[in-house]
Amino acid sequence: MVRYFFISMVTIKGEAVVFIGQSLFLSIFFFILLNHINCFGRGIDIQEQDIWYSHNKSLLKPIKFFRGKDVINYRDDVPKVLNVCLSVLHGGIVTQKIALYEYLLAKRYPVFLLVPYGSMIKKELKRKKLPFFAGDFYKNKALFKKDFNLGNNFIPQYYYENIKKLCQKCSINILHGSKDFEYCLIKKISQELSIRSLAQYHSYKFFSADVFQDFDGIITSSPRVAAKIKNLKLCSIVDFVHPPHEERKFLEYVSSFSRKVFFKNFFNIDISSGYVISMVANGDKQYDLLLDLAYLLKYQYHIKINIIIAGFVDLIKKNKNLYSKITKLHLNDTIHFIGYTDLIPDLLYYSDINILTSRHEAFGIAILEAGLMKKPVVISKEADVAGILVKDQESGLLASSFSADEFAQKIKMYIEDPILCKNMSENLYQRVTTIFSNEEAIKKIENIYLQLGELKK
Repeated sequence: MVRYFFISMVTIKGEAVVFIGQSLFLSIFFFILLNHINCFGRGIDIQEQDIWYSHNKSLLKPIKFFRGKDVINYRDDVPKVLNVCLSVLHGGIVTQKIALYEYLLAKRYPVFLLVPYGSMIKKELKRKKLPFFAGDFYKNKALFKKDFNLGNNFIPQYYYENIKKLCQKCSINILHGSKDFEYCLIKKISQELSIRSLAQYHSYKFFSADVFQDFDGIITSSPRVAAKIKNLKLCSIVDFVHPPHEERKFLEYVSSFSRKVFFKNFFNIDISSGYVISMVANGDKQYDLLLDLAYLLKYQYHIKINIIIAGFVDLIKKNKNLYSKITKLHLNDTIHFIGYTDLIPDLLYYSDINILTSRHEAFGIAILEAGLMKKPVVISKEADVAGILVKDQESGLLASSFSADEFAQKIKMYIEDPILCKNMSENLYQRVTTIFSNEEAIKKIENIYLQLGELKK
């Protein structure tokens, strides 16, 4: 028995040695093979793999390439673009990035996304089975999610080196970023590699000329900011581009529930009667104004309403004064914060009116989406989108973000006049599917890529 056991052990050990030897040989072979593959080569089927790992002792994960479901034969007649998106949470910027990326990939454009591990954009790209690069860009992601404080995070030096190597390996021609904490990284790498840099700016506010200094191109979602940058002559290519957006899921939407069942099943909200007013919001959208106009509609005009607010509202929920005011005004059964949801097409479909109360807004994607669902809108006069996409009494109604009464009056106009509702929503739909369509936005960005590709460093 002992002898049999000993012979078996020797046999197993011998097979294990052979297996390990074969595995080691294959690993070395594939490493050499992959190391000579151009990531943007025609029809290359890249498996998930580590790209570079400068510091072996680091606790952070390496940059990794995630292969999508399809092998793409990338075009070779246009510049190669690396679009950097280091946002961890979802929001307008992430929506724009995905819409632009998906559209360009469908046209075989040689563009890739670099995103953080643990981010919502990574999850969405995985869900859509699109190819992308991912890196562990934040030392403490838990802290970032908790405090929303970028000052507590940093991009390690060796990740700067790895992104630089990624650009070299894939022969990148343009680095494209959208956040202020991405700009320094992009400018530094592009200057060292003599490639082009593109800043996409989403805010309504012009902070400082230093932010945009040394970029080769700048895209803004605010026509006012674009005009300011052009006047300062900070770079040769500056343009206003309305946000790319995922219009297909709105245009092709088909409802599956009744309004009552939808709100009850997904958000545990009982809506048996009354008008549904929706707002998609991230951050400060003049919530005091929203509560005041809700009070006026409900108690002064005696209109039964349900106001549904979607988006990241974690900071709002921590605002004790806001919730205290909701209780004080007896609006607990009227105002509903539902948080982040990917059911925006459903929410808009089951809404009667869509509003945007924010005083400071560059070009809200939420209004484009409402237009795609043929919903009448009321937005603040102070938003940049006012007078451009939404023209008062033509494609929507404008109200002062300083006057709850004016907002309430405009909402009341829609409720009392179904023909006005229909005309405004049809006109807005016409604008968002032509002048402000996703295709038009991406055409402008493609044209900017081509212009940047022709610039000489």
